[in-house]
Amino acid sequence: MKEDIENWYDEEYWRRFPVWPRRVRQIFAHIELEASDRVCEFGCGLGHNLFEIRDSIESGLGLDLAKLAVAEAEKTRRRDGIDNLAFEVRNIEALVSQPELRDVFTKVLMLDVSEHLYDDTLRGFLASARHVLVPGGSLWIHTPNAGYYLEIMKAHGILLRQFPSHIAVRNADAYVGELERSGFSVERVLTLPHYRRALGAVDRPLMRVPWIGRLFRSRLLIEARTA
Repeated sequence: MKEDIENWYDEEYWRRFPVWPRRVRQIFAHIELEASDRVCEFGCGLGHNLFEIRDSIESGLGLDLAKLAVAEAEKTRRRDGIDNLAFEVRNIEALVSQPELRDVFTKVLMLDVSEHLYDDTLRGFLASARHVLVPGGSLWIHTPNAGYYLEIMKAHGILLRQFPSHIAVRNADAYVGELERSGFSVERVLTLPHYRRALGAVDRPLMRVPWIGRLFRSRLLIEARTA
């Protein structure tokens, strides 16, 4: 199965990869950044998230196994003369064996990444996040919510089909459990409306309605901290 996953992230995937600036802005409206932050993004893809925050942080390192995506991110970085960011091809699960990266970063970002990871791989990512974060550093996860009505429809094959690469859409309880077992303290679990304008216009009022509101919480944004 892991060999099949590698085939999903080919040149065509990255060529058609949607940026969705509204999604990026919605995420960072809730993440407190400081000028002294050293940020590592797991699964950085084309680098859009780090490019968005480059002027608000000290430095950023984007890591991904997708060579094509990292090459494009580096190309953009060089073209725009951005000196405080870097992008590298790395096996994120292997970071735990690299002592030079222990206690280096104040924040780790996993934004729209974890839904692409099987449970064992997610645990490897979490172990690496603990390894590279300074004591008290924060991990931020943004991901689709399995309890959202559209995700429920996809899961049951009702009118919609799940994206092939979304192999593990989870709910908040699943993430809290994995994080706590990995040694993190969960600080906040936020639920956000969909970033697409039309869907968000439906979600925002309905997600506040008792009983049915939980069905309109499109995205999870979770903050967890190391001990």
